[in-house]
Amino acid sequence: MKQLILIILFAFTFNSFAQVLNLRHIKTNSSKPPVTVTAVQVFDNNNEPVTGLDASGFRISIDGMLPDTLQVATYEKSGIGLDIMLCLDVSGSMTGAPLETMKKSVLEFIEDMRSIDRLAIYSYADDAVLVTDFSGEKEYLKRKVNGLTAGGTSTSLYYGIHKGIEHLKKSPEEKGKIVIVIGDGHNESPAHSFTEEDIIGSANQDGIPVFSLGYTRGNRAHFQSLEKISGKTGGNFYDSPTDEELRTQYEKLYKQVLNIYLLTYKAYGKEGAGVEHDGAVTVTYNGKQDSKNFTLIASLTPKKTDDSSGGISTTMILIIIGSLIVIAVVLFLISRKITQKREEEQAAKREELKRKHEEEMNRLREEKAALEKNAREKANQQAQTMVGSPEEMNAILGGQDDKTFIMRPAGNANILRMAVQVGPLTGKSFNIRQSGAKIGRVDGNTVVLPEQTVSAQHAEIYYKGGAFYIKNLSASNGTYVNGNLITDIMLKHGDYFKIGKNEGQFSIY
Repeated sequence: MKQLILIILFAFTFNSFAQVLNLRHIKTNSSKPPVTVTAVQVFDNNNEPVTGLDASGFRISIDGMLPDTLQVATYEKSGIGLDIMLCLDVSGSMTGAPLETMKKSVLEFIEDMRSIDRLAIYSYADDAVLVTDFSGEKEYLKRKVNGLTAGGTSTSLYYGIHKGIEHLKKSPEEKGKIVIVIGDGHNESPAHSFTEEDIIGSANQDGIPVFSLGYTRGNRAHFQSLEKISGKTGGNFYDSPTDEELRTQYEKLYKQVLNIYLLTYKAYGKEGAGVEHDGAVTVTYNGKQDSKNFTLIASLTPKKTDDSSGGISTTMILIIIGSLIVIAVVLFLISRKITQKREEEQAAKREELKRKHEEEMNRLREEKAALEKNAREKANQQAQTMVGSPEEMNAILGGQDDKTFIMRPAGNANILRMAVQVGPLTGKSFNIRQSGAKIGRVDGNTVVLPEQTVSAQHAEIYYKGGAFYIKNLSASNGTYVNGNLITDIMLKHGDYFKIGKNEGQFSIY
């Protein structure tokens, strides 16, 4: 009998130490084919996560085929952020110390969160309420937790978890996603008909593990419901019989989540969106093994190129693409250099043409100024100054239309000579007596200046009070005396005029 007992105890002890590994498959994601990521957890007999494993400790296959490469990292080491949905029981049974203890443990959990993790909170009692959407702002999250109050007559546990899972599904695909439930496991919602199986199916559909913390001051029998949901979704259940253990279990849960292993590999040739393929993953640690089967639902993935069959390898394709990019850059730089040089040459030509044009304009202005100066000097050289009676001057002027005689008046002015020195009528002179004269472009005027810049009735010269006056009429280009636009002024000996393009000098005799 004693030997039998020893054998049974030995067998029990051996069996306990033999099963040192527990592998759990959480999710396999093939949304970015051919890259596939399988998330798993590895536990020892004490339900503690086994850490420090690398690619040599895992073996994975799809339809019996091993991938070429396998990369292994945890959430903690990969730098991938987590979106954590926290579902909290705030029913009437949590009033008082239970709620305050739960809030304290949640606040400490928030403080321990990584900067790349985000937290959202659903509270449940008679109904389920989104307390806060996903945020990594710790002070904001703490304010939301401190504002929680207990109340209600029922506990919508399944409905609260359901709402949390559905909200979590909307977060970015590249994020890790987990649900944490805190409550007594008792569901007593008359308004909602969700079951354990509904929660398990919804979580497994997107590979979302549900972790649960059982906490109550009452009947602990309902914890079985939380254990079942966590066990069938790849999560874990933690019993928290005391306030202090609730805090400890939070730390243990978070450590477990951060040590979820992410196995990354390439699954080629799994064409056809929605087609199911058989997968298997095995972990080996300290000479012990555990395996789990899973289903890979394929996306539309490319086939792996077989280099031996004459195809072009991925490396060669990358080399070709890189070479084309280099050639394109070189051609672009050459083209830009040629264009830049052409633009510089064109700019130089424009500057040279501009310089030559300015030189030509300066030359023409100088020639014009010289011609005008010569014309004035010639007219002045032809002028002769004579002193005599008006009758003598009339006699002289009557026979000299091509000369200008300048007389210093010894009394009232009798004759006004208008000599054109610049313009189309250069060299032409007009003698105007005391009867006056009208100046214009058309016939009928006393002085006709047949040039388009002269108006039909341009100006009038009249005699008054022993002096000659000039008055502007309807001249569109104006009448100028000594460079000034005039309306009606008295003329003096030697005044200069400008009528249209005709310029010259008045002389009084």
